[in-house]
Amino acid sequence: MDDKIKHIIESGVLESYLLGLTDEKQTQEIDELLSENPLLRTELESLEDVIYNMTESIAVEPPKTLLPKIKDAIRTDQSGQSKKSESDKSKTVDLKPTKKTNWFAIAAAMLALFCSVLAFNNYQEAKNANEQLLALQTNLEKEKALREEISQEFEVMSTEFQFIKDANTSKYILNGNEKMKEMKLVAFWNDQKNQSSISVNNLPQLPKGKCLQVWADVEGEMLSIGIIDNASDNVSLKYLANAESLNVTIEPEGGSDHPTVSDLVANVFI
Repeated sequence: MDDKIKHIIESGVLESYLLGLTDEKQTQEIDELLSENPLLRTELESLEDVIYNMTESIAVEPPKTLLPKIKDAIRTDQSGQSKKSESDKSKTVDLKPTKKTNWFAIAAAMLALFCSVLAFNNYQEAKNANEQLLALQTNLEKEKALREEISQEFEVMSTEFQFIKDANTSKYILNGNEKMKEMKLVAFWNDQKNQSSISVNNLPQLPKGKCLQVWADVEGEMLSIGIIDNASDNVSLKYLANAESLNVTIEPEGGSDHPTVSDLVANVFI
């Protein structure tokens, strides 16, 4: 992935672009990159889907009970006004006609009520939208951290793979003896790069408080070059020039200064 594209995806600039928060220069630059890079377009489309789904979920609809309340208020006003007019007429015919119902006042009052209810609903929905936006930002940050973690793990695996496949890297298999028959380790040794590691293909459960320690025999002296425990999968070893053999012993957790020869479980000449 191009470093520039990677930076835009991981830095949050694309989210700002989608929300209209980038400046003119950034917007123009991202527009040009979107026209050229399918990966960036795909990332933008994913963000658009997330925000679209969020806005769909917060759409405001006026309460269904409001319209019947307005109609009932109008009918009540009409009924009261009619009764008052008939009563006035029965008393005298000289009275001036009653004033017409102030429909505008009623409509204005109902509209004010409607706006109050709608404003409250909008406040609640805006509050929910803000909470959802914060949740979205949190999820985006978690996703970014996960991408970074995966990227780092991939880089480590890629480095290990290149080392193993290097033409100057020799491979040595260490099968367990009678003490650990099921154990199988694979050591990789490269004198050109001064680098070495050991991979655990199969490791039986070690006794509590114990570990495996790897030793290199250099001119008759056994020197510690690494420790393997139950959680180990691949271990980088200390490279020692002129090593003649690799040896594995069972030692107390944390390792020993000198190998316990009676607990030797595997060895191989290199």
